[in-house]
Amino acid sequence: MAESLEQSVKRSAEQSAEQSVKQSKEQSVKQSKEQSAEHSADQSAAPSDEHVRGERGCPGGNSGGAARTRPCAGVRLVRDSELAAAVDYAYAAYADLAEGGERPVRAVWTAGACPLDADGRTVAGGDVAAQARQVMSNLRQALSSAGATLDDVVKTTVYVASADRTDLVSAWRVVREHMGDHDAPSTLLGVAVLGYPDQLVEVEAVAVVAVAAGD
Repeated sequence: MAESLEQSVKRSAEQSAEQSVKQSKEQSVKQSKEQSAEHSADQSAAPSDEHVRGERGCPGGNSGGAARTRPCAGVRLVRDSELAAAVDYAYAAYADLAEGGERPVRAVWTAGACPLDADGRTVAGGDVAAQARQVMSNLRQALSSAGATLDDVVKTTVYVASADRTDLVSAWRVVREHMGDHDAPSTLLGVAVLGYPDQLVEVEAVAVVAVAAGD
């Protein structure tokens, strides 16, 4: 009787242990399947690397619908052989923008046009008006290199290295003469000093011009 009871207890313990191991294995398999399914769902919902690279490849892109604005070919820097070569910057930069299926436009930003001749020397030292004329001539050339004209300008900033308002007015009159009827928004500033020796005037501009789709 004692042996029978001992054997019964032993069998019961073994069966309990086997059942526990079996349940543990089943639970582990179930959890593994659930995690695998969740991982697959996450991968299908997440954007692919190709999609992300495509968006990053168009700076300025957005996800606000079909009619997005973005550069078609990135920003291009413009250097002009008609202007002084002895400068360490581009004379202008532009980006062609496409608005949905509409005709693309080109946004142009110029460096500050300076009163430099073709050899990179400052002209007309001490003469604000004469320097302003050289500046506007150089600005026209920089815009032309990017496919724009003064009539395409949407904003100018005029810098005059003087605390005398008369000098600011002298420079402004030259700028207005060159701009003609195209009185685009502008800011006129008197500053302490400009970058080149004897420089008194500098003008920078932003322009927008329609371009052919294949340009």
